[in-house]
Amino acid sequence: MFRVVVPLVIARAESGRDVYLYQGAPVPDGLADGQVERLAREGFILADPEPVEPSPDQDPEPNPKRVEDMTVEELKAYAEAHSIDLGEATRKADILATIQAAPAAE
Repeated sequence: MFRVVVPLVIARAESGRDVYLYQGAPVPDGLADGQVERLAREGFILADPEPVEPSPDQDPEPNPKRVEDMTVEELKAYAEAHSIDLGEATRKADILATIQAAPAAE
């Protein structure tokens, strides 16, 4: 099992869709051929020495939400957290397009 060690990783699923993985998230099954190897080679993910189970008093980690499924407010917060200038974008489609066009964080 692999875990993301950088703030954000964008990987390609077998379906062809982009999958957004946030720091600390486990790398899911179903990524396109070569994606896990590429992410590991570039240092974006590392192998977990053992599976991490949530303790009984913790809520399990929620699945990361894809930007396409976020609300306008969530998109604005995401853009602010990732230093993405939305310019004049106010509609969801415009905000989403601006975020998707932004260069990935290194």
